[in-house]
Amino acid sequence: MKKTIILLVISLIPVSVFPAIMGLMKSLDEPAQGFSDNWVGDIVSHKGAIWLRTGRGMSFTLDGGVNWQYYDNSNGLLSNDPSAFWSDDANGRLWVAINHWIGPETDPVPYSDGLVYTDDEGLTWNLMESIVREIDTIPLTGPNYTIYDITGYDSLIFCASWAGGLFGSFDGGQTWRNIYYSRQDSVLGFNSLSNLYFSAVLDTFHTDSIILWAGTADGLMRYVWAPAYAKPSSNKISDITHFGGFTYISGDSGLTLVQFDTSRTYSEIVSSAFMSDGLPGLAVTTAYSFGGRLFAGTADTLNGSGTGLAISDNNGISFHTNYTGLQNLMGLKKFPREFAAVGAHLFMAGWEGGLYFSSDTGDSWQRAYTDTLDTTLASGRNIIYSLAADSMNLWVGTDSGLVLLFLNSSASVDSSRYFVFPENDSSGARSYRVRVQKFSDGSGGFDSTAIWVINHPRDTAVGEYSVYRSNDYGQTWVITSRINLVGLKYNDIAFSDSVVYLAGKQWFNSSPNGVTWFPKEALQIRDSLNVTINFGLQDLRTIEVVNDTIYVGCDRGVAISPAGSNNWHIITANTNPLKFDKVNKYTSAHGLTGNFITALGIQSVSPGNNSLWITCQKRPNTLEEYGIVSGPLDGQVWTARHTGTIAWNYAFSGSNVIAATDSGLFFSANSGVNWQNITITGILANSERPVPYTINQYSPAYAAYVDGDTLWVGTGDGAAKIALDNIGLPDWNIFRVYDPSSNVYAYPVPYSPYSGGTLKFHYPVPSDARATLKIYDFAMNLVKTVIDSEMKPGGPNVVASTDQWDGYNGKGEVVAAGFYYFKVELSTGQVYWGKLAIIP
Repeated sequence: MKKTIILLVISLIPVSVFPAIMGLMKSLDEPAQGFSDNWVGDIVSHKGAIWLRTGRGMSFTLDGGVNWQYYDNSNGLLSNDPSAFWSDDANGRLWVAINHWIGPETDPVPYSDGLVYTDDEGLTWNLMESIVREIDTIPLTGPNYTIYDITGYDSLIFCASWAGGLFGSFDGGQTWRNIYYSRQDSVLGFNSLSNLYFSAVLDTFHTDSIILWAGTADGLMRYVWAPAYAKPSSNKISDITHFGGFTYISGDSGLTLVQFDTSRTYSEIVSSAFMSDGLPGLAVTTAYSFGGRLFAGTADTLNGSGTGLAISDNNGISFHTNYTGLQNLMGLKKFPREFAAVGAHLFMAGWEGGLYFSSDTGDSWQRAYTDTLDTTLASGRNIIYSLAADSMNLWVGTDSGLVLLFLNSSASVDSSRYFVFPENDSSGARSYRVRVQKFSDGSGGFDSTAIWVINHPRDTAVGEYSVYRSNDYGQTWVITSRINLVGLKYNDIAFSDSVVYLAGKQWFNSSPNGVTWFPKEALQIRDSLNVTINFGLQDLRTIEVVNDTIYVGCDRGVAISPAGSNNWHIITANTNPLKFDKVNKYTSAHGLTGNFITALGIQSVSPGNNSLWITCQKRPNTLEEYGIVSGPLDGQVWTARHTGTIAWNYAFSGSNVIAATDSGLFFSANSGVNWQNITITGILANSERPVPYTINQYSPAYAAYVDGDTLWVGTGDGAAKIALDNIGLPDWNIFRVYDPSSNVYAYPVPYSPYSGGTLKFHYPVPSDARATLKIYDFAMNLVKTVIDSEMKPGGPNVVASTDQWDGYNGKGEVVAAGFYYFKVELSTGQVYWGKLAIIP
């Protein structure tokens, strides 16, 4: 079936996920013997056999073309006109989309008959006529539901369909789901041009990522499914910290290390770590980099039961728990909440687990007490929420206020001071977060310090949320303006020089001086490229400012913006492995010659040197062009390699590119820099006896496939194969339908009167008879009588093959190039017709 597109406007009900109804119909039959049809639209190797998609079912050979067999609607395939197929060789399954045509011959419409597969080389075909989705059943059968391409790898299968759009399976065909470029496409169905698919190819050159290229009527799509370790792990964010160029995002499902570029979009996700990487718990509560190690606190859930501290010696790729002294930092409300470094010592706030420190970079830990008189939880000073280091001093936020520890070089407490805050209608007593703000003196040093503490009420019926500041190292404390801050729950605080930022429940607040505040609802934190993505009425848990860039985390991911700007970019974690993580769209604006993408192929020249090849067709009433385009698999640059023709298929071997086009077979030995138009000439390898034959040069080539060192080609005039190194030589083995009962043909075809040879005719003569052979032009005007009532000896297996024509008409003139017919009449009543082509 030649790929023909009929544009219709039909609405579809969009749904996301659906299981397949498998095996609705099965057939069991033996293949027919012989070559099925001379129209060959695709070729693939499956379980050691070469399979052809033809105009009459599926032909295959187990011995390189010596013997052929086929399936069609007479012996199990259910349809004579397959539209696409794909070999899942790893699992031994061949998938075939079947089709037929309806309507008048002058304006036919493709009609899909469904999707079939075979696990036993065609002896049994299993039919999928429909696919059941979550809320309805959609047909795979019907006008314009034709599947034009199938691609896959292992258990992945993707189908490009016109009315059916793009759909795929991640489990070998057991369940399926629609894939939409945009949310709008899921509503519009194929009223959207970008939902009309015609081609697809899977890029398998990225280690663990799934990358699907798919061609539509509105451009080329690149869908990316990233592995879990290469994308954000969590949407519920507990902490954001920054060290040495990395931003560490802790959340309910793991830890993510990210590098961001200046445009606030992450340029590279370095790593996400999970329990499978050594984290002892699902949730990561906080992270800190110290002494060349990465430390991560874990719990079963955020604010749940602690599962231990994890340490990484390779920047988050893997974690271990090889330390001592933290056996009591496990259980409900006992996990790391925050770290702080004082000199060579690392301190850790463990909530109800208490305060710990390590003097050997985390190998061993010791308990420290802010209340040495009462070391139990009855003293709220032993319930540690927050830490902030200032030189050799450590500020500690506890359940009973703020504690300042003055430390010596061995991390022992020389002295301490306690700061108790009232629990009343304007203040809370619990010091939930403490931070130190340094003010620059303009010459690289600091001339003053402010201590900030966010307090939460221990009892919300009595106390209130509040924010305090001290400019004299705790001698006096100033509560912030009641109008803007008191009564609003704030969770974290960060600074950019003198500017103060507060993140809390439904509010994001900033102040240029710590006195005048500019509140902003969390709802106003929305993605600048997609305003439907926003933080709504979320509890903003954490905030970090790095190099004038703000990071805010909540239950909807991480928002990033330049300080002083409202230009937010929101990063969310895709925790659904079946949903793509990213999609890029490429059109003529990016270097494609046309936006209707009808064929795709991937060339691998050498490791790391891989290219995508694209067939671009011109859409009506546009300035687009037909063309062949290629470019690297990152989609950064596209180069037009040929214009003015349509390539239906590609095959590759190193830098060799074979394009099956409307203008015949194209070959390039240098990745499309230069091209040759190859004449397919050789012998009819599957005829009664091998005879010379040339594929009609006016016949398009539709298929190309490299199997080892052999090139297979499908055309509208048969299939052919040749050793790839001999592609330009007349050494092709050509396979066509051969019917010994009407063994009628002329050769070589096409024929040139200037070639120095003659055109020979071949036809059976069952018994002695007189033969007349005449040539007609395409309008059925007589051109020449080659022989007239010439006596021919005959018999059951006798074939006449001596009649010749030199390409001249009855007037002695060379005939014009084009298609001609020949007619053989025998006096015994037989009449044979044949077709031939004349070239200059």
